[in-house]
Amino acid sequence: MLSVAKRACACCGYLTLDGEGLLSSDGIHFGNFQNCDVCGWEDDYASRRDPNCRGSNGITLVEPQESFARVGAYDERLRHNVRAPRPDEIP
Repeated sequence: MLSVAKRACACCGYLTLDGEGLLSSDGIHFGNFQNCDVCGWEDDYASRRDPNCRGSNGITLVEPQESFARVGAYDERLRHNVRAPRPDEIP
């Protein structure tokens, strides 16, 4: 079976996103709009480039990181739609 490299989610930090993605000229991964199964965050370029930007998720990255630390999801309403990280997703 072919193994696909995983990237870390910008919100929770777990290795849940497929592929290495494209890099910008300053070395930041472009988001590929995948949703993280561990925290629910949608990976987008704007949030990775500037954590204070309101990207495709409609909120800054800073707020969801704090929420994930408290409730295990980027949005408390989604906590029943996410799962714990698997051992291979822990960086």
